[in-house]
This record gives sequence, structure tokens and C-alpha cells, in this order.
Amino acid sequence: MTVFQYQWGTERPRSRGDRQDRYLGAYAEAGLARILAENEARLARFQSDLEVIKRDREIVRLSTPGGRYNSEVAATVAAQFGVVSMGEPVKRGRGRPVKYGPHDPRPARPSRAVTPAGRLRAAAMVHTRKKRGGVRQESGTVSLVTASPARAVAPKAAAEIGRELLSGTIAAQQDVVAPVELDVVVADGALVAEPVAKAPSFDLAAILARQQSSMESALRELSSEDDLSEDAIVVRSLFLSSHKAQTQLHRRRVRGDDGITRLDYDFTDALDESKVPAEVRARFPAFGLVTDPPSGEFSEEELLLWMKLGIFNGVDYPEADFDRYLRDYKTAKQFYASLKRLVDPIIDGERRRILVWPSIERRLHFVEQTHDRFARGKINLDTAMVRVANFDFLELDTIRYGAHKIYRAIVDAMRWFEGFSRLDIAEWSGHDPSKVPSCRSIYGFPNWTFPERLHAEIGNGNMLWEEVDAEYAVPSMKDLVEFSATDTEILIANLRNRTDVDYADIEL
Repeated sequence: MTVFQYQWGTERPRSRGDRQDRYLGAYAEAGLARILAENEARLARFQSDLEVIKRDREIVRLSTPGGRYNSEVAATVAAQFGVVSMGEPVKRGRGRPVKYGPHDPRPARPSRAVTPAGRLRAAAMVHTRKKRGGVRQESGTVSLVTASPARAVAPKAAAEIGRELLSGTIAAQQDVVAPVELDVVVADGALVAEPVAKAPSFDLAAILARQQSSMESALRELSSEDDLSEDAIVVRSLFLSSHKAQTQLHRRRVRGDDGITRLDYDFTDALDESKVPAEVRARFPAFGLVTDPPSGEFSEEELLLWMKLGIFNGVDYPEADFDRYLRDYKTAKQFYASLKRLVDPIIDGERRRILVWPSIERRLHFVEQTHDRFARGKINLDTAMVRVANFDFLELDTIRYGAHKIYRAIVDAMRWFEGFSRLDIAEWSGHDPSKVPSCRSIYGFPNWTFPERLHAEIGNGNMLWEEVDAEYAVPSMKDLVEFSATDTEILIANLRNRTDVDYADIEL
């Protein structure tokens, strides 16, 4: 059956018109009236709430003259506005009662000064604060002019109260008589006395005397010819440790000393071109040119040298083109501006070369020392290569990342002992020397630079541990006794253990 399709659908025009007329008639009028009534009711409620809030705000303002609540004024204001009391106040439930209120503000906090200067400032300040039952002062004295009769007798009782309060202290048990400063207050008919907190003190002279006596007793036993007791052996061990820490000399070996084979390189001066080997010099065409100021602040002569040696050097660009470009641009600065993208990387590379120069010298020294230990049979080849690989990793960890490539380029251009070059170590460990991960210790153990078979032993520290190269002569008993009698380091250490006093407070 075919259904006729209208513009609005299949509903017949008469039916649709009648339905719309009914809606526009009674339905529309009733809906509009209902919405208007609801809006009027909401508006009335809102205005009523505003009036209540305005009245409450006025009560609060009149009840706090000068910004502080006054219960008497508040009662008068409540009567004026017809506010009826709610009867007895609701009692507080179980728990800690309210300690402070509008008429009993919280007292000032005690001083937290921790430095000598801060304690002096705190001691010089006088804090007066209110407390129930009277005025509380920081000192133990009470004014006889303003105090009540009950309060006036407080100083007379201070000594007795102090003895009662301190009867269980260490000072009382040891029959030590010491002045006690008390804070005495009459509160709610009761007499309260609190010792005033003071910074801990100590008698340095007495401690020094006791320490000196102990030292003399120990030295007498060490000087005797009898066998030492267990306590004397412990004391001697302490004295020897202190003696070694203060007298041993750490040797700084010079390259080539003690018959150690020295590689034919010298990287002590980053600007001395005469010491640079040819294979390294060839990688830096602008070796030794000025790098200190920013590139834009170079003089005309310096800019011309950078462009002539860095770019128009017969390798990158023909030397004959230099004069032609200079005539076209007329000034060195304009010449530099046109080739800035080519010149700046070369200048930055020279800056990085100077940065890594000391690292190359340190690698030379370390490789020579490590190779000598290997040649003498003190360590095997794996241990030697592990230590050199670890040195490269830690050395690169201390310099900026952009200089790592320069470091590797210089090291790769040099001739090393067999097995000690960076390329030898890369082949030994199995990593690609052209794709080196970031050398940063924050990323954890660099397993890529060591063979997997050695990871466990390296992690235990067995292969990286080296003996300290130091000179130390064990003293005779007589020399040790003379040293210990004047050793202030041991004395200060013992004072620290006995008194917890800072080094800055100990003057010997």
C-alpha cells in the first residue's frame, strides 16, 4: 500500500493542524502560568535568604566593636534584633576541653632559638602574657605593687618548690647544688612553679682534665715493658689509626717513574701545538685559535684566521677562494655572518677540544700504570681492560655530553698498548664503537662496556679494587707515645663522644 509523503512526514495536514492548535491553546497558557508561579516563589525565597544574611551580618558587626567579640554588647544587640537565646549551651562531649577562649588568648610561643646569637636575643626579650588568675611573667619575681596578697608570697615558696620539683633529678641524686630559676604563678587558687628551660651546658675544663688523666694512664701502660692488656691493645690500635691518617703520604707518580713504560705523548698543555702528535693535529685545522669570547665578539683579524684556517684550508674549500669572498663581503664580520653556520661548529669543536685535553692526559697516566701492573703479573688482562673501560666511562661522566665525540676521536687517533685502546676494548666487550650509549652514572651499571661473563665479578667490586699507593712508616712504641701525647684529633673525637659538643665549640 502506497503512503503519501508530506514535507513533515506522513501525518495528514488536518490532524497535524488540530494537534498544534490544542497545544497553542490551553496547554501553552497553563505551562506559562506554572513557570511564572515557580519563578516568583524562587525569587521570594532568595530575597528572604538575603534579608536573613544581612541581619546576621549586622549582628556580627555590632557584636564585635573594635574587631573583637564582646559578650555584653552581643547580648544587647541580640535583644535589639529579637534574637532569643537557645537556652542552656550544648555541653561538650568527652574529650579534651577548650583551653583558650576570646577572653583568654593563647600565650606567646617560647623561643626556638638554636644559635648562640638567637639565644641571646631570646634571653633579652621580656614576654608578658595573660593567664587565668593573673598575669604571668617569664622571671621568677613578682611585683608587690600589682600582685594580690596570695601572689605576693610566691617568691618565698620558690626555693621549697624548686627542691620538691628537682628531688628526682640527676643533680639532686648527686648532691649537686645549683641555682634554679623558676616561673611561679598563682592559678585558680593553686601555686604553680615551673623550671625555666635553659640551654644545656658543660664544664669543658673538667672534661679536659678527665680526658688528660685517661690519656696519661694509657700512655704509661704503652710505655711499659710489660705485656699489654687487651684494653691497651685497643688503645694502641686507635693511636696507630690516627697516626697513619695524619702522617702517611699518598704518592702521585710521575709518568715514566719506577721504570714504567711511557707512551710518546704529552697532553699537559692544550695550546702548545709543538706537543700535539701529527695524527691528532690533523683533526683540528684551527688548533690554538682564540675561543674565550663569544664568536660574535671576535676581532676582524681573529675572524679572518678562523675562516681561513677552519674553512678555506685547501681541504674543505680552496684557499684561493678566500680572497675573492673577502673582496665581495668587504669586512670580516660580514664575511663571517654569511658563513656562520659553517664556522660556528668548528669554533665550538675547538672549545670542546680544550675541555677534554686534561682527560686525555689522565687516560695516558692511568693506562701506563695499569699496563705496568699487567706486565708485572699483578693483574690479568681482563682486569686491566675492565679498569681502563671503567676509567673511560667515569671520565666521560664528568664532562659535557657534546665533548664525548671529541674525546673518542682523539683517543682513537692515538697509538696505545695492545688491548688498551678504545677500539680494542669495544671489540673485547662486544659493543659497536660507533654507537656508544650515554656515559652517565645516573643510568646505572654500564653493562655494554664489559663482557657479560664478567658482570657479576665487576658488580662485586673485585676487579675494580686497587691498592692505595701511599708511603707509611710504622712508628716505634716510643714515637707512638710521643705522637699520642700531643694528638688533638683523638682528644676532640673523645670529647665529641662524651659531650656531643660541636667541633666549633671546642678550643684546645
